[in-house]
Amino acid sequence: MAIVSSCGDAVARMVTNWMMVLGIALVMTASCGKSAGVAIAPGGRINVTNNRGTATVWEVEFEVLETGPGGASFDAVGGHRPVDSTVDETCQLGFGEVVVDLAKLVAGGVTLTIAGKSYGVVVAEDKVRIAADRTVAVNGTPRPPE
Repeated sequence: MAIVSSCGDAVARMVTNWMMVLGIALVMTASCGKSAGVAIAPGGRINVTNNRGTATVWEVEFEVLETGPGGASFDAVGGHRPVDSTVDETCQLGFGEVVVDLAKLVAGGVTLTIAGKSYGVVVAEDKVRIAADRTVAVNGTPRPPE
């Protein structure tokens, strides 16, 4: 009886292990090319799916086409600022190869810098689109670097 019992336990463990491997494989396959996005402070989300990046930060929407290799990244700096500073908070969005630096101004608006080039100020409800050729449009209007 002991031999049958130990064989049955071994088979049960083997079946359990295969089920775990199969479950992990299914989860990996189902999530391939998809991303639910990452919640980011200050009150937004960033996502890169199928070489297209999207984000909402300080009520400004971003869309980046042809992001290149890499996923989404976010880095925020806030906290105490000097009394004479014109900047309240800063953050950096990464969409694969495309890096967007933002600075929330005390007086209102957000400075927009893409790949080290300044594109002026955007405000809440603006829509920023970075095309595959890295041209920038705000609310459908092309915006060259300053």
